[in-house]
Amino acid sequence: MVVRPAPDYVWITGYYSYVGVNRYEWVPGRWEVPPPNRRAFVSPHWKRTGGSYVYIRGYWR
Repeated sequence: MVVRPAPDYVWITGYYSYVGVNRYEWVPGRWEVPPPNRRAFVSPHWKRTGGSYVYIRGYWR
């Protein structure tokens, strides 16, 4: 993690992004200004739905 560029920036931790069948790509961590009315970044994750898993991309909340 590098120094925060300005007080309104939020650190997004690096993560592996699912890009296809059994293929992942590393997305490095970075500082970002949140969109209006958003303050937290939810990292990508897998969610169990019924009998299978669904990949949920990262999003602001």
